[in-house]
Amino acid sequence: DGKTTRLKLILLRPPSPSLSLSLSSLFAHLLALKMATKSTAIIRVLVVGECGDGKTTLVNGLKHPDAPAGETGKAARGVTKEIRVVMGMELKPGVLLEIWDTPGVGDKDVTVMQLVALIEAGLENTALTDGGLDGIVVTTPIPDGRVKLGAQVVQVLVEKGFVGGDEKWGNIILCGTKLDRVEDGDEHCFDTDVVPLFFASAPNQTGRSVKVSKDDYSPLVRAILGLPKIKVSYQAPSSQVMAGALADKLGVEVGQVQADLDNWRQMISEQQATISGLIEDMNRREQEQAEERRRRDDQLSEMQRKLERNFEDAQKRLQQERQEAREEREKLLAESQRQHSALLAQQAEDRKKESEARQKEQQKLMDQLQKQMSDAATEREKLMQAEKQAIKDKYEAVEKAKKEAAEESSCSIM
Repeated sequence: DGKTTRLKLILLRPPSPSLSLSLSSLFAHLLALKMATKSTAIIRVLVVGECGDGKTTLVNGLKHPDAPAGETGKAARGVTKEIRVVMGMELKPGVLLEIWDTPGVGDKDVTVMQLVALIEAGLENTALTDGGLDGIVVTTPIPDGRVKLGAQVVQVLVEKGFVGGDEKWGNIILCGTKLDRVEDGDEHCFDTDVVPLFFASAPNQTGRSVKVSKDDYSPLVRAILGLPKIKVSYQAPSSQVMAGALADKLGVEVGQVQADLDNWRQMISEQQATISGLIEDMNRREQEQAEERRRRDDQLSEMQRKLERNFEDAQKRLQQERQEAREEREKLLAESQRQHSALLAQQAEDRKKESEARQKEQQKLMDQLQKQMSDAATEREKLMQAEKQAIKDKYEAVEKAKKEAAEESSCSIM
């Protein structure tokens, strides 16, 4: 209905890129983002500028490659309608950029007081910024050659609400955009007129300023890396003080500005209360989940110890069974070797007996053969003696016959 607002954040990073989050899912998404980047340092900057200043183009130039680009273009109703958080590029190894992109000043759907209240909420609620923002980037086109309303709003915020004395300007970066569209004298005007006028309340009227084009944001990256380690500290001044500082710039009566700012601050405060309740609820659930995780971890640890004990017992039983089996095998092997040795001994004894039996049989046969041979020799000897006697007898008979014949012959002669 135009009289209520919600502090929405669009997180261009998983789980749901470019999703406009309701408050009920905001913190779960922030927690998922926190868990995804818990080991990475994050530099958080708030980007403020007017509609058509190239603010969204600048955010697209600094976004992370995985984050989808935001819609760009110059329109009376602006492009960005709520504060959205965009996951930016890796500024250097281990350091990511987180960009808080605000609606453009001059947006017909977002009043200046509404924007101021939203920015104050972002600056003050350190729970959403994990301790606070690291800096504010104020965009202003170099060719325009003036401090525009968006920059003037930031001036008022710094002068009236920032804490830190002269050092508070160290967290502010004035970023001149559209360097690729400048004409002769534009850069000189930016350096000599716009920068000193913007930092008029800063020491020596100087501060961090850079000039960028749509193709080169490296000067801004270096400036962001050079931001002080101290977070932005903001304490909202009274609506009367803010109205007095903004009324002339807006051309509106102080009372109307103060009433409008009070109205928006009240609505944002209610929203902050809801957010704080959600944060507390998220922290409580996170604590309960942590307790549940610890309980499960304890159970798992006990199960692990039990499994380890069972495993050790099983290992011991297995080793014992293996030892018993080894001893049984050794026993069986020894018995087998004993039986084998006995068998070999028996076989050797049997072979010995068989050998002795064969030897006896052979000796017997030899004895029989020798006897037969002896008998045969004796018989041959007898036969030879008989033959010799027969021959002798025959020889003696022949001799006797010859002698008798000789004697007969002699007798005849005589």
